[in-house]
Amino acid sequence: MKIGVCVKAVPDSESAIRLSEDMKKIVSEGLKYVINPYDEYALEEALRYKDKNPCEVVVLTIGNMYALETINQALAMGADRSILVVNEDDKDLDTLGTAKIISKIVCNEGLDAIYMGRQSIDNSSHEVSSMVAEILEWSQATNVIGIEYKEDRITAVREGDSGQHEILLLRMPFLVGVTKGINEPRYPSLKGIMSAKKKEIKKIPLGELGLVDEKLSGITIEKIELVKIDKKCEMIDGDADQAAFKLVKKLREDLKCI
Repeated sequence: MKIGVCVKAVPDSESAIRLSEDMKKIVSEGLKYVINPYDEYALEEALRYKDKNPCEVVVLTIGNMYALETINQALAMGADRSILVVNEDDKDLDTLGTAKIISKIVCNEGLDAIYMGRQSIDNSSHEVSSMVAEILEWSQATNVIGIEYKEDRITAVREGDSGQHEILLLRMPFLVGVTKGINEPRYPSLKGIMSAKKKEIKKIPLGELGLVDEKLSGITIEKIELVKIDKKCEMIDGDADQAAFKLVKKLREDLKCI
């Protein structure tokens, strides 16, 4: 069995974000990149299956050379090898374009299953996993918080929008988009870090995938703005009942959030 795990390199949430002069891109120079947290859960789930069953775990990434650090982390955690689709010209890719690229790699590699995080913390579209499954015509489950394996199928527990749980039966090949709570990702061991240096990182230029005539982005970015955080603190006096009444009134009438 060959499991593909999609891993995205995203800016560390502690990094200072800078924008290009035209206000259309984030300046990548000097940024620290990490594995998208939701993708870490996906990788851990694949590795847990590998711990008990013979299989190969292949990490898939789209990006530039800045993604190598996150790839090495994934390999150190236990993935067998990785594929980096090099976006040489740093082309803007929308979610459908990203899904087309992933689907092409999945077909070329003959993968049996795909694990993904439910979303990335930079774009937070929550769309790519469903698009990949649709393109491949695979069974899928998103927002998964539990998986039980049974031969050529899995039982996936999905968390619904209202907090209810849905149980889905997926036959191979399948795609699952996992979320927080499904597991606790492992830390790379010293042995894993050393062995990662010997593992394959296959680099494929985006232009060599045969998607030249495909439309990989239908979105034009006009402007990006940094969120202005204006911290204010207001003390509400009175006893518990009075304070609660004033708080609700302020939330409803002033802030209009309830």
